[in-house]
Amino acid sequence: MYLPSKFKLKFIGQIILITIAFFVFRTAILEVFFSLSRNVLFSSSSLFQTRDLQKENLILSLKLDKLRSLEEENKRLRRALNIKEEGEADLVCGTILGFYPSVYRRVVFIDSGKSNNIKKDMLAIDDRGFLVGRILEVYKNYSELVLLNDPYCSLPVLIEDKTTGFLKGTLSGAPKILYVENTQGVKSGDVVWVNYLGLPVTIGEITKVRENKGDFFLDIEVAVSANIYSLRQVFVLK
Repeated sequence: MYLPSKFKLKFIGQIILITIAFFVFRTAILEVFFSLSRNVLFSSSSLFQTRDLQKENLILSLKLDKLRSLEEENKRLRRALNIKEEGEADLVCGTILGFYPSVYRRVVFIDSGKSNNIKKDMLAIDDRGFLVGRILEVYKNYSELVLLNDPYCSLPVLIEDKTTGFLKGTLSGAPKILYVENTQGVKSGDVVWVNYLGLPVTIGEITKVRENKGDFFLDIEVAVSANIYSLRQVFVLK
């Protein structure tokens, strides 16, 4: 019975020492505990502050993007007004709403229609004054605009001051000019344009001219100056 009793005394002694140590160093232990608690709370508070700052930065970034977008729109409108001052045509701004659900048609919907006095066959330009297409159909609050590279788009045009022709869209995307005789001196680099309401509107430049054997008419291909594939807004001439 001696060894168990000695073990018990040793165990009891350790407990007494721990208890005495706790009371002696209680202040220091509590200080360390509360210090750790404050650090944990501070870290949590910092986390929430960081999230709030990230949220504010995101909101400011979105506001900045909006201001930049408005600035670009203002520049486009200024350029359009300059175009308007050069001729007697009036302008109606139309935003692109969507596209024809077709793999080969190039027709867009714009948010201007009969309520804006838009009529069929009116021409539309981009913000640099280049022709983009012709109004195909008009409804109360929107219209369909057929683009120059649509295979069903057709328009009488002028080539420099040399001759006239008939612009026709193609499935390949590059419009062609039909019914131009090989005696007119047409060549690559010639400017193709239309005279609409007293305003000369540029379409693009001729890129290829080929003679066809046994045919009086040239095979002419045109590069459209307007960036049709990135249109966001158009200006209808009326």
